[in-house]
This record gives sequence, C-alpha cells and structure tokens, in this order.
Amino acid sequence: PAVDSVKAHGYFSGHDHVLEVHRDVGTDYFVSGGGGGSKTDKSIQLATTKYYRAGGDVGFMRHCFVGDEMKTTVFATSGKAPEEAPKEVFEYTTPIAYAAGETHEEDPNPPPKPT
Repeated sequence: PAVDSVKAHGYFSGHDHVLEVHRDVGTDYFVSGGGGGSKTDKSIQLATTKYYRAGGDVGFMRHCFVGDEMKTTVFATSGKAPEEAPKEVFEYTTPIAYAAGETHEEDPNPPPKPT
C-alpha cells in the first residue's frame, strides 16, 4: 500500500536469503539476499513471481539504467567452488519513464523460463 501510494517503479530488499523478482500492481520488487547462500530449499511461487532462486545457491543482481528502462540481471553460482564464475541466469526489464498521468501497470516482460 505505501509503495502503491507513491507509484514506485521498484522496491529493493536484501534480507531474505534468496534471489527473487516480483511484479504487482505496476511495481517491481527485487530481493537480492543470495550473497551468503540460501537458508532454504523450498521454492515459494506466487502469482506475482517472475523469478525465484533458492536451494543453497549464491548470487547477486546487477541493475543498469539504459534510456528509459532499468535492466536487471541475476547472477548465480552453486557456491561450492570459489573459482566458479557467476553465470547470468535471468534478465528483467523495468520501464522507468512515464508521461504525466500514465500508469505503469503494463508488464513488459515475458513469463520466466523454468530454472
């Protein structure tokens, strides 16, 4: 409700030990707490879920602003070998420029691929 009242394009969190991307009522929610690995193997899929990764993986997100979009890339590794390079596992686009009076509820992203 608080995020809706200010028409935020994105909300960022990092405490949960997972990597998640959700979209609800025109706002994208990013949880990037996989740096220390997941504390659970349980996958919780919601109607708003675009991406979810847990189960012992280590990872992080990169957010880049390009024109009127924010490009998010999720990187992950198994965390078992220190020399293992993180791999891109998911990409997501958030539109950030809107004309006065426009809504931002349209979803510019296709459904996620299974992981």
